[in-house]
Amino acid sequence: MKYISINRLCDFEFHDAKFTLLSVDKDLSVKAEFLNIHKDAKQNPYKTDMEIETAEIIFKNFSVQSYETGKAMKQNEKGELYQDEEQIILTEFQAYNRFIDQLKSKTIVFDLGVYEEDIYYIDGIAQDPFFSAFFKFDSVTIWWDKYKKEAWYIARKH
Repeated sequence: MKYISINRLCDFEFHDAKFTLLSVDKDLSVKAEFLNIHKDAKQNPYKTDMEIETAEIIFKNFSVQSYETGKAMKQNEKGELYQDEEQIILTEFQAYNRFIDQLKSKTIVFDLGVYEEDIYYIDGIAQDPFFSAFFKFDSVTIWWDKYKKEAWYIARKH
């Protein structure tokens, strides 16, 4: 691969990226489409945020801490929003399996970032209409060969 980023998730904008599971054992490997890199990242030769054509992301020694489903918002006759579903919170083995199942069916990422010191989160949709997964890893490597175009949120401003 031409470009590589190690332990620099802050260089990327994950909003609306699509993750697809490539492999999982003690490491997690996903294909990322619609992933954007910030203009000030070392690997970005352009003067603007750019969309990467396709990237591979590998989380070394990956483990899921918990997995939470979102609750759908409903609207009553007065137009007021409410929730009447029970939230599902899974931990350990069940959380891991549910998250991997989401990645198998392609996940649209809303956000990926630091939750606490060494715990990260991903908010997204897949089979579940909304979920948050909280996970740990020892290191993360992202690599890719080509840039596709200017990031969608930059193009939208023009």
